[in-house]
Amino acid sequence: MHKLLYGVIAVMILWTAIPPSSAQERGEVFAFLRYPTSARVNALGGEAVSLTDSDASTTLHNPGLLGGEMSGMLHLSYLSYLADIHLGSILYTRAQGDRGAWAIAVSYLNYGSITESLPDGSLTGAQVSAQDLAFEAAYGYDLSYRWRGGLALKFIYSSFAGYTATGLAADVGLSYYNDGNNLSFGLAAKNLGAQLSAYEGNIRKSLPFDLQMGFSYRLAHAPIRLTLTAVSLHRWRFEQPSSSATQDNGSRTFFKHLVMGVDLIPTENFYLAVGFNPRRRFDLEVQNANLFGGFSAGTGIRIRRFGLSLSVANYHPSAMSLMFSLSTKL
Repeated sequence: MHKLLYGVIAVMILWTAIPPSSAQERGEVFAFLRYPTSARVNALGGEAVSLTDSDASTTLHNPGLLGGEMSGMLHLSYLSYLADIHLGSILYTRAQGDRGAWAIAVSYLNYGSITESLPDGSLTGAQVSAQDLAFEAAYGYDLSYRWRGGLALKFIYSSFAGYTATGLAADVGLSYYNDGNNLSFGLAAKNLGAQLSAYEGNIRKSLPFDLQMGFSYRLAHAPIRLTLTAVSLHRWRFEQPSSSATQDNGSRTFFKHLVMGVDLIPTENFYLAVGFNPRRRFDLEVQNANLFGGFSAGTGIRIRRFGLSLSVANYHPSAMSLMFSLSTKL
């Protein structure tokens, strides 16, 4: 275990020494794949790949977490994002043999009613619809007592006012859990793939690829778990959200790669969680309107076979977004 920790620390040191580079997020397609699909992960800052709970929704963030202990779980999630924009997902898992498990899921993003406008900016008065869909099949396998690997394949369909696009993507994940010291580790390469067909013509864009790594540690003498997730490990600098935004220096860029969360877990049937996402806070910097930017919180309870989780997060200075998840064992 110490060799693993030393290796990860060495990788992080080398990573921070990489010459500055950036990726064009504005040139990406199917950006909805970046949004959280779990209320628990949303409460912890929106990113987590190392949560070795029986919560099946975490497998949508890292297929390397998928295991037989989640067999028969049905999970539903809904996020009220902004205005009438909302996201949702449905997931079902099943054990396969002694060491494997599979899952199927559907995620969607609906943009609500949109008034059609012409290229000159004039409104026609007609209402058009826009939505994104992802159909996912995943498989997880216990590589050993402590290590687990997983693969998820996704078919993506998007429709905007009659224009459609499709794509194929894959998530590859790995997880480690040591029950002796309550330490878990996760690594996930997310949204590897390509756009198959474009909305118009042959202009195809890249998918929102992300390489993430994280640790979770539960204190030995207190019901508290700490989670730290490093995101966008495949690059150093981020694209600025606007020309008026504060320019990133070295330390600011470093913290944009981190997401931090804390769980209070007095029993296996109840938890409270808070999270902080520095990049979200920096990108939401608006004068006198960013008090809760980057912060999130949530709670969850399980009664018999049913579990309910709620979380709130600030994705925009003018509104808080509410997410809830409902799960049951069939």
